[in-house]
Amino acid sequence: MAVTQLTEEVVLAALSTVKDPELHRGMIELKMIQDVSLVDPRTVAMRVVLTTPACPLKNQIHDDIDAALATLPGAPKAEIKWDAQVSRTGSIPQMQQIEGVKNVVSVGAGKGGVGKSTSAVNLALALGQLGARTGVLDADVYGPNVPILLGAQREKPY
Repeated sequence: MAVTQLTEEVVLAALSTVKDPELHRGMIELKMIQDVSLVDPRTVAMRVVLTTPACPLKNQIHDDIDAALATLPGAPKAEIKWDAQVSRTGSIPQMQQIEGVKNVVSVGAGKGGVGKSTSAVNLALALGQLGARTGVLDADVYGPNVPILLGAQREKPY
């Protein structure tokens, strides 16, 4: 039996078996696996574009990619750069972009004392635990709720 030479085409064919765990369609077909290249015979680099930065299925996707690559000659390892493509529904037209910020989540209400600051802090902490980089901007002019909630009353903003 002839040994198949490891090429990008062979790698793409193996990766075409990797399915999105929720959509049950190929991640190559969905253009969620991009920029595939052979770094060397033991390493395959790629960019995996998720639908959310804090995707709870990231580990499963990584395992599925590893399993697909394990079927190839030399069982190369995956070098994955994770990315996310979030749809822009309801965005404000011509909103000024903040350098280095991809997504903004706003928490607001027309009444005070309903838990906006608590919800914003909990959202930021939960997304941070899932791997997202987060920040909180508190525009409350009547109280320093966010610094109190985070135990950062003595911290200086930068």
